[in-house]
Amino acid sequence: MADIPVSVPVFATLQDQRDDVLAEHQNDPNDEISALAAMVGMSGELQSKNSAIMNLFRFMLNVLPEITWIDETTIEVEAKVVCFFDGTDFVIKRNTSAIQLDLSDSGDLGLDTGSEASSTWYYVWLTGDGTGTTFSAVFSASASAPTGYDYVKLIGAVYNDGSSNIRKFFQQGKKIWYDTPVNVVSGADYDSGPTTVSFAAAIPSISRYASFRVYQEGTAANTRFGMAINGSARSYSGAEDYDLFGDPNGSGNQHVQATIDCFLDDSQQVAIKSFNASSIDIDVRWFELDID
Repeated sequence: MADIPVSVPVFATLQDQRDDVLAEHQNDPNDEISALAAMVGMSGELQSKNSAIMNLFRFMLNVLPEITWIDETTIEVEAKVVCFFDGTDFVIKRNTSAIQLDLSDSGDLGLDTGSEASSTWYYVWLTGDGTGTTFSAVFSASASAPTGYDYVKLIGAVYNDGSSNIRKFFQQGKKIWYDTPVNVVSGADYDSGPTTVSFAAAIPSISRYASFRVYQEGTAANTRFGMAINGSARSYSGAEDYDLFGDPNGSGNQHVQATIDCFLDDSQQVAIKSFNASSIDIDVRWFELDID
């Protein structure tokens, strides 16, 4: 087998009807072909770079399967080719049909351990063993890897509400849209802020970005509202530092409403500041998964 080339050979340009190609050199171009085969790898032979190239291809296939809400206890994971990583190498498993998980069940395709709890985030983990070619899945209250499996992969999270019903959602790529926006703040006032506000009841620990619907009633003209990631140094010294503001030349108790997309800290918190506000309501419309 040829060595991997370390330099680019110079090939002379052949002139039609003037140059002859000697038969003793007819296999020279195959040296480059053999060297490429040595790098990429050929079936049945130990090749120099086969593992690295294959890992790259497998990583390119690493697209998360989407989750579909079925009912208050059931979700469905689409059929997909999935890449698991065991700490050393990538392992491919494939399902040709969708699988459904029921939060009221235990074990495989159910809750991995313990009993179903209300007002709780449950994380959706794909699982696989060392020999099978397909994957399964479990719910887990833990955002870290569940135990007892050769391979695991985190693909999402669902919220089991106060009535022990999985909150309805739609997924598109890594964005999770709520069927009905989830209200987290109601009748608040942050004029003395910036105030740190947690949205962990509507956004899981595996998200750092979300979209909010804000409605603010003002106590006067020029009412304002601002939102930023917790820890932001935004000064709020003028109207331009806010995300929403009423007409500064208007009169009466102005109200403002809009949607704002914002980053969150590791605890799903943002910093909020209002001005001339009497009542603020904030809903979460969607959040984006921060996982691979």
